[in-house]
Amino acid sequence: SPSTTGAGSEGALTKGPFNMLVPTVDLNNALISMILTGVGGFSTPAGHIGSEMEVGHDISLLIPEIWCRMGPEERDPQAMIKSGMLEKVENYQFEDQLIPAGRLGYRITRRFLRHYVSRVFDSPALVFTEEILKPELQDPQGFADAVLHIAQAQAKVAQRYLDDGSYELAVPPLQAILSIMATGDWQGHDLSSPVFRSMFTLEYLLESDWYQKRLRKKQQVDVGHWQRSIEYLESYMAQPNKSKTTSLMDLEQRLEFAKQQLQRVNDESFLDELIGTLGRDPMLPIPSAE
Repeated sequence: SPSTTGAGSEGALTKGPFNMLVPTVDLNNALISMILTGVGGFSTPAGHIGSEMEVGHDISLLIPEIWCRMGPEERDPQAMIKSGMLEKVENYQFEDQLIPAGRLGYRITRRFLRHYVSRVFDSPALVFTEEILKPELQDPQGFADAVLHIAQAQAKVAQRYLDDGSYELAVPPLQAILSIMATGDWQGHDLSSPVFRSMFTLEYLLESDWYQKRLRKKQQVDVGHWQRSIEYLESYMAQPNKSKTTSLMDLEQRLEFAKQQLQRVNDESFLDELIGTLGRDPMLPIPSAE
């Protein structure tokens, strides 16, 4: 959502009243799912692109129209970077002040226009001019102020996670992001650090201790589920005058199935079955029978 990069309280920042969990739980799940599935994160601006071009949410409708005309391999961020479809926005000095423009990530290039935007427009360069692709050309002062505004908003939001303790509940990659947002670095690493960026790879995720803890917690939850199922079925079948119902609902076969599943999830090999899933957040309690 474009709203998540703004300074206001719209978009994803208004969901608190509808969710009893701390935001870290959902952020953990979202980040892990994106790493597991290899989904690239793309965003569009809303309101203005530079001081001379107002787009509102029109751009948010247009970009998906372009993206849906691209194949899965074409939407791969690394492939687009290697082929020159995306270029990195670098930090730079402006009037003796460091402008953290790297927070914007990568942006589309003229090469991207020729290959992909031309699938929607006959003359994409007339729609996305150089001043739109590089809004700093419109107003260098305004662009620098806008980037600083974004960085300040990010720092303000991230600091809340540090202040309320929910930072400690975040998975390590998310902790690194929040630290950089709030203070500018994480253990001496910035956004461009290979150490930092490696934390968002599938290899790092699968080999990490914290992901294994999530899988083991999910195993515990599944064990509890089948134990409760067995206890409930045995308790029901032991009641007087339940033999007819037991036969009609084939509860003996269901009980046998539940016992087989309990044996399956109790086995150490079950962890291998869970690889590639979200697992379960260790901070969440295991459901009880009550």
